[in-house]
Parts: sequence; C-alpha cells; structure tokens
Amino acid sequence: MSYEYLILIPINPQSLEKEYAKGRQLPLHCTVMPWFSLTHSVSKEQLFGCSASIMRSVRYKQVRLESDIPAFFGRNHDVPVHTIVRNEPLERLHTELLLYLNSIHCDPDDLAYVGAGYRPHVTDAGAVFAPGTVCHPTSFAILERSPDGVKRVVFRESLGAIVF
Repeated sequence: MSYEYLILIPINPQSLEKEYAKGRQLPLHCTVMPWFSLTHSVSKEQLFGCSASIMRSVRYKQVRLESDIPAFFGRNHDVPVHTIVRNEPLERLHTELLLYLNSIHCDPDDLAYVGAGYRPHVTDAGAVFAPGTVCHPTSFAILERSPDGVKRVVFRESLGAIVF
C-alpha cells in the first residue's frame, strides 16, 4: 500500500511535520482535494511545486470560506459538517487541482467527492465554525497518510507573500 495525500486549507493552524494518529480528527480545515495516491512517475516535490503554482494562478487571496448550513456527510451521512458558501475561486482551485491530478494519472480515492460532487465544507470536530463565520485563508497544506493511518503535514505554504 502506498502513501496517500490530502490538500486542504487550514482554518486552525497546522504546523509542518505535525502528526495525527489514526482515527484522530484533523484541526478545522476545508478540504480542497480529498485523499489521492501518487503514481511512481511523480515525486512529492513535484506535487508540492505544482500545487503551489496552482494556488497562485487561481488568485488564492479571493478564496473565502464562509460557513453556511449544518449538514451530515460521509457514506453513512453521519459526519456533522458545516457547508461552505460556494464561490468561484474555491471551485476553480478544486477544478485546477483535479485537472492537474488527472494529467499525472493520480485519481482521487473516491470520485464521488470531486468535480460535480465537490461540496466544500468544514467537518464539525467539536470546534465551532458556525453559520456566517468567515475565514480568509492565509495558507494551504498537504497531508500525507501512511499505510498505518498516521497523517502528517508534509507541505505548508503561507500565501501572504504571493503577489498577483
């Protein structure tokens, strides 16, 4: 089994190399691209560089995370979340990352949650992201999940220095 990767926008800080044990909830975040595996022809460094380039090209500073309504997600509709008000920069960011992954033959683990099935949200892990709450992202992160289920922040980039 190979490592898997997740691209997200943290709402609560996530430091580089921070680890989360199997089954432990991640801090508040909005998933931009759900878990996927890399092919052998693509390195982690290539993924990091291309993802950062996509973030820059999508005018990331226009991305806005505004909490909308509570809902239940997941296969069994038992995961409490707060949906995010849809906005063009966030949708475009997701689409550009999906197109990039497709171009390198790295399909997300579950295609039901990408493309037309992408529904931006924040998982309600006991922290509050109540309806109407707004977050203007300042960074993005890539997490790596090992075969034993441990998740680790392997790339994080502050977006404050990006010039458009």
